[in-house]
Amino acid sequence: MPAAPKAPPKLTELSRAYTKLVVLLGDSSGGAPTSADEVDFLIPTRIERPAGSQRVAVMSLDYLLAKDQEHIVDTLTPKAINRQVEVREVDFLGKVSRVLFWGKLAAQPLTIGQTETLSWTVRIDKHLFGDPLGKIPFSENGFFTQYFYEVDHKLVFNPEIDDKIKGNRSNREWGARNDCYLFFDAASVDTAAARSHHMQTPTKWRLYEAVHTLIWLCNPSETFIKNPSRADCSVQLGEIDIDHERLKNLSLPAGRHLPELLDALLEPFGCSWTIDVDLDPETDRSVRRFRFFLRNRGIEKELYLQRPGETLDPAKTQVPDLSLNYDIANLANKIVGCTSLMEREATFELFFCWPVSEDSLDRTELEKDPAMAKAHPHAGHKLVLNENGAWNGLRPEIIPRSIMVMDIFDNRPTISTTRKFKPCLSQVVNGDSDRLESRGIWVEWKDPSDEGKWKKATWSFSVLQLECGIWFETIPKELWEAIQNDPSSTGVRVTATIVGDTKTYATAVRDETSPNADDVTLRLNLGDKFHDRQVHSTSIFHAARATADEAYDLIQLQAYVEQVRGLEDAADLSCSATLEGIDHPEYQIGDLITKVNGRNLTLSRNNPTLGVDERYLQVVGITYDLKDSQRMELLLESFDEEKAF
Repeated sequence: MPAAPKAPPKLTELSRAYTKLVVLLGDSSGGAPTSADEVDFLIPTRIERPAGSQRVAVMSLDYLLAKDQEHIVDTLTPKAINRQVEVREVDFLGKVSRVLFWGKLAAQPLTIGQTETLSWTVRIDKHLFGDPLGKIPFSENGFFTQYFYEVDHKLVFNPEIDDKIKGNRSNREWGARNDCYLFFDAASVDTAAARSHHMQTPTKWRLYEAVHTLIWLCNPSETFIKNPSRADCSVQLGEIDIDHERLKNLSLPAGRHLPELLDALLEPFGCSWTIDVDLDPETDRSVRRFRFFLRNRGIEKELYLQRPGETLDPAKTQVPDLSLNYDIANLANKIVGCTSLMEREATFELFFCWPVSEDSLDRTELEKDPAMAKAHPHAGHKLVLNENGAWNGLRPEIIPRSIMVMDIFDNRPTISTTRKFKPCLSQVVNGDSDRLESRGIWVEWKDPSDEGKWKKATWSFSVLQLECGIWFETIPKELWEAIQNDPSSTGVRVTATIVGDTKTYATAVRDETSPNADDVTLRLNLGDKFHDRQVHSTSIFHAARATADEAYDLIQLQAYVEQVRGLEDAADLSCSATLEGIDHPEYQIGDLITKVNGRNLTLSRNNPTLGVDERYLQVVGITYDLKDSQRMELLLESFDEEKAF
């Protein structure tokens, strides 16, 4: 029989020893405070320490007007305020055990009523992290001399150039800023000659290298916050198992401060950051440092709350207030992902887009007589695929090509609509360099004087923009003579790429481990990551497609949606935990809280009995409530990796 419920213990029964705090106030010139700068007229009431930039680290303090019989009079808008404020925790011997908060005075709320109150608001505002992002440092070579420029280019890590991700990290370092790597123009070294001229080959940025350079770009003076070394960044972020392709074409806007930029750089990789404050015992001054951590990974910790009916033991009950909510409706256990629209390179024979009666017209007159050209505008110039049947009946041989288009796309549904020729997926080495380039729109004509062989057309042409076809700028003499002799003996064909109307899909179905027995489907348009671009067997370059810009990403897409299902198929879990007292240095931002020990309450989004990966709540903020009694609230959050990636 279960034990009879007992009334919850009173908060006084859970009370812990009061933690002594001292407030240090730096001088008016902005100097950093030391233990000699302790003041007794400022009383801290609340401290909030978040991760990332979404919220500002802030501390509220009450100013004791009554202590010196002060009143709020003769107030003016503050001028040149420059005060650092620090709160330290000290033991019964007065020895500092840790720095609880550091910041600069930012606001002074005041009220006048039955009583007069004055407060101070101390924050770690964005300007304390250095200057907004400005010029970008580039490494450049000229005539075997190394140059260093700061230019007004957009900051982009591993840009996308001609549909390819290019590394733009120089192998040279900026010694003036802790040897952070410089940038380099990735487009300038596509050839062996260019690489020889610049005497370097750019590589792709890794995440920790990008973080290191970004911080030193914005905060070179380290006035208030110490920057990490590249080794520090590598230790804290290097364990992320990524290839360089994950950090691709990531642009950061100029004019933004470092906290916002760090979020933009780190969040796509499931990372975050915070500021830790330590005490330098030699100088008796605090030191602020960056710390990076991985979301959904960290040191595992537990909370403690005894079962109802047990004899109260303060060592086993530290959580007087706990709220916990599981939600299985907001998960996704069936993931459907798709590529970009299918693309196929093929060879298409075109139709002459003028009546048969115009085959006999004189080419010279068509070219030189404006009236003749106006009366017969298409003759000798326009050739079309007729993919939507717009030119049916113009000539006996013209037929609609919608069925042909459908065949090229593996009989997938295709709309009978106008399309446009795009350059070939097939590539060839540029004759003037060692670069691979698309063959472009490849045009050939059938020469009846040479046994009907197809030959590369050397005539100037343009690609039609509103339908699949080409336009010869001048009427080709050889082609027109062949048409006048026998139009069935000649022709024009184009090898090019067209875009279809469907995408390639992959589905990760719900399995038996899902918290929800119903299908909850998440559809992801992943056309920026996965593609179905192929050289069709009807292309004249099909046999030589080894160098083609093909991409058939179905296997990778399937693996991706299954990974997403593993991440998304977990209950939404929210939790707020308030601890009695503030002397809990064992809990830090980035820690994982796995369970409430004593009550055996799991804090994982997944059921641990199913053998799937645990998804624990993570500490992403700590609040100290100091107004009436000392309490510490842990802001716990479950991390959605898919949204980050």
